[in-house]
Amino acid sequence: MSESPIKWVVCFVLTCACVVACSSNPKDNPLLGVWVSDKERTLEEIEKKPTVSARTSALVDNDFFGKLRVSYERDTYASEFEGEIIKGKYRIIAVNKDFIEIEEQIEGWDKRFRSKIYFDGDYMYIESTKHDFREYFRKLE
Repeated sequence: MSESPIKWVVCFVLTCACVVACSSNPKDNPLLGVWVSDKERTLEEIEKKPTVSARTSALVDNDFFGKLRVSYERDTYASEFEGEIIKGKYRIIAVNKDFIEIEEQIEGWDKRFRSKIYFDGDYMYIESTKHDFREYFRKLE
């Protein structure tokens, strides 16, 4: 983790945002399974912006996107980024046609986080308000 602190902070934020809720019926939660960051789609979205923050530019320059992989089970998740794994539990707070809002807790942490995960066609995405971008994920079959 000593290489680039910004990478790990962003990975942590994205992991918190990526954790989604699920139910006993897979049709109620299309996110059950494994999702991987879609570098191409994420970079397309970043390139559409009229301006890009220095932090976001640094992530692009350091080949950050396309490496995060998140697995969702009934009430647990695991995310992997460059060999580092973060695990935790979550619960559904709200569901609508555009997003799922969840509360999650990383294994070994007392603090709980709330996140929204959005849907866009065959993709899901999370918004990083700190870095002003959306990271898109595609589901592995």
